[in-house]
Parts: sequence; structure tokens; C-alpha cells
Amino acid sequence: MAGAFPLSRALAHMHLADFISGVEPYDVATTVELEETSAGVRMRLTFDPMHDEEWTKRATMGWESELGKLGGADRAAPRRRQAMTAGPLSVSPHPQRAPA
Repeated sequence: MAGAFPLSRALAHMHLADFISGVEPYDVATTVELEETSAGVRMRLTFDPMHDEEWTKRATMGWESELGKLGGADRAAPRRRQAMTAGPLSVSPHPQRAPA
């Protein structure tokens, strides 16, 4: 259904991190940006850092895993991961924001 929705280049949402034992629930802002390139569409996902470095790393790995599925199920996991860091998919914490 081309044209059914208005074209947007970014989507932002808040996610409540309320699943970590011993840590008060806090909001995590996530932004998905879309950019048209000569090769297609580049997707970049950024999110607030979690409450510590280990959980931020876990969140990054989780998003990489989920977004890697967009690249096709026929690729091996290490290849997908490389494509995300060097290719059209990019996942990273917001560098300017401090943990909640």
C-alpha cells in the first residue's frame, strides 16, 4: 500500500526498563532514523545508556540481534553483525545522554 502512511525519517519512543532485579525502573529513549542512500535505505537506531556499562552492552547486543534479522535469515551471525557495524544498520547508545 504505497502512500498509505506519511513519509517520516525518524521514530522515537520510550521504553520502561522495569525488568532488572534490584534496580528502580527507569525510562530508556530509543530513536530510529531512516536515510535514503544510493544503495537503499540506511537505518540507525540509538538509545539511552542503561544504568551501567554491562546492561548497555547487553541492550546493544539485543538490538543488533533483532535488527540483524532484517538482513535475511540466510546469513551467518558473525557476518550479520559485521554488516550492522559497517553497513546499512547501526545500533549505538546515545553518546550525549547520561544514564537515568
